[in-house]
Amino acid sequence: MSKIADFVSEHVFVEAVHQIAASKSLVLYLVGGLLRDLLASPSPSGNLGQRPIDFDFAVCPLKEGSVSPTMASDLGRAVADELAGHFVMLDDANDIARVVFDSGNYIDFAAARHGLARDLARRDFTINALAWSKDDHEQIIDMHGGLADLSTRTIRAISGANLIDDPLRLLRAYRFACLIDGTVEEKTKDYIAANLDLLDTVARERINHELFTMLDARVGNRIYEMAKLGLIEKLFPELKACHRVTPNSYHHLPLFEHCLETVPQVEAAIDLAPHWIKDHLAGELQAGITRRSSTKLACLLHDIGKPDTWQITEEGKHTFIGHDKLGGEMSRPIAVREKWPRNVARHIEKLIAMHLRPGALFHTGDPTEKAIKRFYRACEDDFADLMMLGFADLGATCGAGLSEEARLRLRMKFEEMIEGYPEFVEATKVMPRLLDGNALIALTGLRPGPAIGRILEAINEAQALKEIETVEQAREMALQLYKEDSL
Repeated sequence: MSKIADFVSEHVFVEAVHQIAASKSLVLYLVGGLLRDLLASPSPSGNLGQRPIDFDFAVCPLKEGSVSPTMASDLGRAVADELAGHFVMLDDANDIARVVFDSGNYIDFAAARHGLARDLARRDFTINALAWSKDDHEQIIDMHGGLADLSTRTIRAISGANLIDDPLRLLRAYRFACLIDGTVEEKTKDYIAANLDLLDTVARERINHELFTMLDARVGNRIYEMAKLGLIEKLFPELKACHRVTPNSYHHLPLFEHCLETVPQVEAAIDLAPHWIKDHLAGELQAGITRRSSTKLACLLHDIGKPDTWQITEEGKHTFIGHDKLGGEMSRPIAVREKWPRNVARHIEKLIAMHLRPGALFHTGDPTEKAIKRFYRACEDDFADLMMLGFADLGATCGAGLSEEARLRLRMKFEEMIEGYPEFVEATKVMPRLLDGNALIALTGLRPGPAIGRILEAINEAQALKEIETVEQAREMALQLYKEDSL
């Protein structure tokens, strides 16, 4: 396994870590995600990209019977001292410590108090129960068939008890399946389905990490498999009511399946999107949570307001009036329960509440240029995200009531809006400010507050739409808005 040895040798500090361990009569085994990713990838750097590298080491005594209750943490402190790292104690009871370096790379040391074999046997999946030693760099220690499963991209639990030991692993199985574009084997699926209620015992922050990391990878039709096991509704019980809503002239799928289908559909839309959209979606809303993953979750939840707004007219038409607004409102308690960061909660609520807007622009023909620009402004930084949801919703709506001709036309109009957006943004950047807050206060006598913001926003929008172009026009508009606001 020279590829692993070559990769490790590229990181000089790791060799120094081994020397420090040897001086303390300790043996290190590389385990965990880095080893898995290196073995799964055709190149030494693999799919690691430019992100910080996490080296996981199982720490064993050189001689049996010489186990110290703090051998891993003692090693971590020595490494931090000698290599100018930052020591973090992760788990006192199990003697797990971390050393973080200024480069962003970090090393986790975990004591294998009962030997390497027992340590590997307690891990979650076979592909994560592999080990490598610098002293025998051509050999991978594989006691559970992890290499075979890695070659077939199979996620297999070492045991049901191991999943129950940390119920987050029920969700993590699919995070890994998405990460390596693999499948979860049948017995592991049975373990997941039988123990879903244990997820209630897991901190929401940990669930968020797994969920958003999974959504940042390609989920594809695995979303259907997760739903079949009950995992999706366990995470978001608000989707249960969607089973009540049947197909209709526009929707060939029942509502629950329609919501699921938007996930592979948005992934397909992103694949075809311009590079600037892909780069935008790769940006983070919050540390570890990209716009891409948040947008996919908004796709999954975009129609949660439909069951409570569903009506069937005498003519047999299905209506869902106001479901977009209601869905946005419903996302707020979900965000609180799930402990989403504020930026993520705002993003998902906005996408759900606005998800009808792209299509609505074309319900009665082509919109005016001003209407398009108003839409751009309303979206702000979330334009690309909302358009991807729009494409996903359209792709998951294939009822006979929407002809193929109408579908293709709407898709073409969406593409035209995307093409026009960068020019709009550039024009907005160079637009001179006609009036600021201080000038508005001096003009109207208003005190600082929401009214100032509303008037300035209206003036900025009118300027962007070329309805006003001079300072005098801005002053006249401000006075008129002030007068109307005072009535």
